[in-house]
Amino acid sequence: MVNVSKEILEQTELDALFGQLNGTIGQLGAKKSELFLSSFLGAEEKIMLAKRLAAIIMLTHGQSLYLVASALKISTSTAKNYKLSIQEGRYDLLLEAIAKRKARYIELIETIDSILHLGGVLPHYGQTQASEAYQKDREKRSKNLSVNRKV
Repeated sequence: MVNVSKEILEQTELDALFGQLNGTIGQLGAKKSELFLSSFLGAEEKIMLAKRLAAIIMLTHGQSLYLVASALKISTSTAKNYKLSIQEGRYDLLLEAIAKRKARYIELIETIDSILHLGGVLPHYGQTQASEAYQKDREKRSKNLSVNRKV
């Protein structure tokens, strides 16, 4: 659980500190920003941010509130709040930035897919009985098995 001090900062002070944090991260390259965030954030903060990102991606791809909540172990009300924020456009910049880097986006989708698959929530993306890719792959494996049996 993330601990927030009961002592409240003035909004101007908070804005100034957040501006400094943004400026610091903005000056770092990709590798250095990753190292910075790894050392700067606590374990709970990393988990919270990773779950938020995964939920946003999953909801953007049409997953249900229940599936997102159960897969990521968040409340359905949290998932609903993320969905409302997506609909309001709060995450448009984030989604646009992620989509620009196709390789990283695909890697992110595969990571989320593995979470869902390993958690037993869903089969891997495209591996439903109705999917053409799944059917073709299944036929290919069947042919390979029948060829191997004949040898």
